[in-house]
Parts: sequence; C-alpha cells; structure tokens
Amino acid sequence: MDELDYWRLCESLNAYQAAALIIGQTPSLIDNGEYRYLRLAEYNSQPSRLDPSFQAAVTALKGAIRDGTLSAKIRVSPREYGYADALADVEYNEILFEDGRGRTAEEGEVLSADGKLFYKPLIDWDLTSIATNDIRAWLLTRGFTAGFFFPNREEGQPGYLEKTHPNYAPKLAAAIRAWEAVTSDPERLRGKTPKQALTKWLNEHAAAYGLTKEDGTPNATGVEEAAKLANWRPEGGASKTPGE
Repeated sequence: MDELDYWRLCESLNAYQAAALIIGQTPSLIDNGEYRYLRLAEYNSQPSRLDPSFQAAVTALKGAIRDGTLSAKIRVSPREYGYADALADVEYNEILFEDGRGRTAEEGEVLSADGKLFYKPLIDWDLTSIATNDIRAWLLTRGFTAGFFFPNREEGQPGYLEKTHPNYAPKLAAAIRAWEAVTSDPERLRGKTPKQALTKWLNEHAAAYGLTKEDGTPNATGVEEAAKLANWRPEGGASKTPGE
C-alpha cells in the first residue's frame, strides 16, 4: 500500500486535500504557507508542473461549496476572548465612560454573541470539511468517473449515472446517489426514517441533478419523487443506527 491508499481512510477532507487527491497527488505535497500551491516534492519548495491542475481543482471545489452544489461543514477561524482582551475593554470603558466589549478585535474580526470568541465571518478552508462520499457524488455530476475517489470502478462499467451518457436520467441518478450516500453513512440515518435521510441528501444536492426551481431552491416534487424511488422502507419507521 502507498500513501494514497491511507488517505482513503479519511471520511472527510478539506478543499486543498481533496483537490490534491482529485489530480492524483498526495496532500503532503501542499505548501501550507499563505499561498497554497503544490510542491515539486515533499522537501522541494519549487511548484510542481501539476500546480495549475491543483489550483483549478481548488477553485472548483470552493465554488461548488459557495454555490451549494457540494455539501460541506463550513467553519470559520475563532480565537478566544481572553484575559488581556477583557482588561483592555475595562481600560477603554473607563476612558470613554461607556460599557463595551470586543474593542481588541483584529481587522475583520467579530465578537461572538456570547462574548467568548472573536471570529472572522469568512470561510476557513483549512477547517471546513467535505465528506468523501459527497466529493465522489459531486465529481460524478462533473463527469469524473476515475481516479483516487473511484478505486473500485471497473472498466466498461455502465455510465448511466454520468451526464455524458445518451440515456442519462437526472432523477434516477439522484435517487441512486442518494441511496449510496445514505446507506454508506450511518450518521445520516440517526433518528430519521430512510425517506427523511434521503430527502435531506437530495435537498442538499438538488442543484447537481437539476432538481431545483428557477430561483435555485430545491423542487419539492422532484425531490419527493427521487426519495420515493430510493426509499427501501416505504412502510416508514426510523432505521436502527449504532448506539441506539
């Protein structure tokens, strides 16, 4: 087994890691400086000839997350409102004869509602995580069917789930991908019926399968039909999940 095989153990990745793996490179080649790029080698800081491909993949992933076509757990960068911040606010309040908090915020920072953290209301791409199953589903909608995220794909396998297939049926593809995503991740079923879990996934990925209205919101009828098609328990009832 090589390094890439061990990366398959990850259930989620950030955009930079995913981009490197999409182009078939190990994330250990990513330079973690201010400007992310793909190095020539682990101990060679020169840019790799594959860096343009890496940058394109990063841009695509970030854009899909912002547009809502790729589901992700979006996180921001926090720092604690500490003792020094509190002392500074006391001094400011005495000088200005007013009561306030958060005056030590750095450029772009906002004090949280509970007053415990400063954070920048921008996506932190290092902390934001994307489930590997969602990356795989998104790649399929973009016509990618081979590479790191498809280790078991057999040559000649029917491509009816690919948009390039002459008989591609978006609703069928959505139903199958929803079934695969939900049945492979027990957390998606926790406390939900299969149909509820399927509907949630379909709503999150509606845009990728044309299940949206003109304003970009999920088409409830289309989502409902796809969920019915994928539902393996039409009689209802929540699935049993680990720990219950």
